[in-house]
Amino acid sequence: MAALDKTLTGEEALVHRVLELWHEVRAAPEAVAQAALAASEEARSHGWKRGRAAALVMAGGAETFLLRPQDALRHLLEALSLAGEVKAHDVLARGYLRLAAIYGQVGDYAVAFEHLDRCFQEAKLAKDEVTEAAALNNSGELFRELGRYDDALAYYDRALETARRVGHPGSPGIYIGNRGAARKALGQTDEAERDLEEAAAIHSAYANIPGLVEVDCDLAELATARGDAFAAEAKYRAALELASSHGLAQSECEVQNDYGVWLLERGRLEEAEARLRRAMDLAVGRGAKRYIASILGSLARVAAARNDHKRAYIRQRLADRLRQAAFGAGVELKMTALRMRNDLSWAQREARLAKSESAALKRRTREIERSYEMARLVTRLGRAVAAELDLGDACAELYHGLRRFMDVPGFALATVAPESGELHIDPAMDAGQPVRPASDPLDRNGPWWRCFRERAEIRETAADLCVPSPSALTVLYLPVMFGAEALGVMSVWSDRPGAWDDDALAALRALAAFVAVAIKNARRLEDENARREAEIFRLRNVELKAKGDELEKALAEVKEYARREKEYKDMILAWNKRLEEQVKRRTRELEKLAILDGLTGLFNRRHAFELLDRELKASFRHKRSLSVLMIDVDDFKQVNDERGHRAGDAVLAEVARSIRSRLRSSDIAGRYGGEEFLVILPETPLSGAAVLAERIRTGIREASPFAAMGLSLSVSCGAAELADGMDCMALVELADSRLYMAKERGKDQVATGIDEPETV
Repeated sequence: MAALDKTLTGEEALVHRVLELWHEVRAAPEAVAQAALAASEEARSHGWKRGRAAALVMAGGAETFLLRPQDALRHLLEALSLAGEVKAHDVLARGYLRLAAIYGQVGDYAVAFEHLDRCFQEAKLAKDEVTEAAALNNSGELFRELGRYDDALAYYDRALETARRVGHPGSPGIYIGNRGAARKALGQTDEAERDLEEAAAIHSAYANIPGLVEVDCDLAELATARGDAFAAEAKYRAALELASSHGLAQSECEVQNDYGVWLLERGRLEEAEARLRRAMDLAVGRGAKRYIASILGSLARVAAARNDHKRAYIRQRLADRLRQAAFGAGVELKMTALRMRNDLSWAQREARLAKSESAALKRRTREIERSYEMARLVTRLGRAVAAELDLGDACAELYHGLRRFMDVPGFALATVAPESGELHIDPAMDAGQPVRPASDPLDRNGPWWRCFRERAEIRETAADLCVPSPSALTVLYLPVMFGAEALGVMSVWSDRPGAWDDDALAALRALAAFVAVAIKNARRLEDENARREAEIFRLRNVELKAKGDELEKALAEVKEYARREKEYKDMILAWNKRLEEQVKRRTRELEKLAILDGLTGLFNRRHAFELLDRELKASFRHKRSLSVLMIDVDDFKQVNDERGHRAGDAVLAEVARSIRSRLRSSDIAGRYGGEEFLVILPETPLSGAAVLAERIRTGIREASPFAAMGLSLSVSCGAAELADGMDCMALVELADSRLYMAKERGKDQVATGIDEPETV
């Protein structure tokens, strides 16, 4: 366990300690569960709701690994309640992640996807990328369980990208191993083997025993695919030994099932059944529906191999029912919606990164442009100053040039007189006018001489300026150096404190170097070394020109980067627009699928009941009549048995069309289930409902499509009218009871509950 941060105290220290337990849960789930429950009691004694919630989430996660879903569910629901009270988004995210794992483990995929969606929302609010990476991996696991391997690979890659940036270094091993399993299912053998070997190395380094068990099973399947049965069985036995020796119930259940199937495929039926029954004991004892369905399917294959077809049929039917309960229409909808939301979230994240990079690039562009402009001006001004042989003219050129691009209202230059060795100010200018120094020569204890002697820049207040300037607040003294030789001191001042930034100081230093050249040039007529100084001047100009050329090249590159950034931005905006349109279109399609029956085109049972509830309330409110019809196709099973389910589907679709063609625009028709239909008749008394029912019955009996199919088809109808005190179910049940009355009287008739006999 990582060392506890010494700066944490109280509840935060407990939460940190609990979070560190997760790195040990795969190796020792029982110990982690006990430690987490102890931490929960400690938090309870102090009244720490967030700490207790975090501990219960950890306990629930450990119990998930131990295949104890009931205990895990109890602790996680309590944790979510506590975390919701204190708005602990990070704890809520981890709680929903563990809940999704439980429902995925027992095979309820629709609920698992719903909890993963909530986990993503809470993780974003908490800015918890570690939990977000785990949720991406768990989404990939569910997609892999449902056979959507390409989607699974996309989620594993996103989880791996996030985990390598943040989180525990052992986490990538889990995601790489899962990716290898998905690639194995897709037949990408070489890539799968590389992933599994890399995952095994990481699991070994961090003692992740369940991870090693999973990798061994996957490697066994790869060995089987290569025809190496000896290596495959060795891997299965090694995995089983690891799982059982560490008390990992979930891992042992998975290995026993996989090993049993492998033995079954090789005709070793006795051994296979023993392994599968052990796996069934583990799964049944912990309510893991997903494993139970898989094991029942394998046991059905064992019975079939022994020619015990009755037992094989029963086991296979039970397995199919468990799978159908786990995977309904809601799973596909939630799975698609989750994928679309995550794709949109991922695109938005990429857009934010691109925007951030664009802003940084713009800032860098502005800095380079400013530096380039400053360097260009300094180079041009420096060349002009250095070209002057008269020092006064050079300083005047320098002063006026400085004022055009820098906050420099005042300027003075002090040089050493050769005959006396004293410093004299000449020239000095303030606000564009020449000024005279307060003392001449300058005081040897003042800042001018200190700068000259120390060859160092000095920043002072205006009191030490020695030049009258009422507006000066900040003064800068720069030594004028020619190589190692000090030629004088250049001073500038401003009417505001902190007047110059780093770029301005660099420009002033460069100009001080040009002033040094100007001083040397001014003395050239008296100095025998004039030719050498001119050569130095030329070389310096060449160097500055090269730097200017480099800056121009850099500016061109920056402009090219800016152009590309605009293209990327336009591309991302267009991509976002297309993605939004796709989301809207898919949402409309999903809403339509959620209310209609796919075979008949009528409303499905759930939506029909919602509409019935609406009409019932309106009838009571406005005191209007309301009737319903329950219609059932007579002897429909005989049609399926004799002509097949495709003919049965065609019959149901034609019956639905015939019913719909005889209804008013205000009437509502829905498929109640199987071959039963529900018709809602607003503002219609029982007598009117009976007339409509008779028309429907007669129309279906005489329908030409059924005659073309060689069928003599009929329906039975039950009618009921709303009475005081009835609810939706009571009204439908009354119509249903009359439907069965019509059936008992011989079918092909309408029953309304009125004493007179119905016409057949």
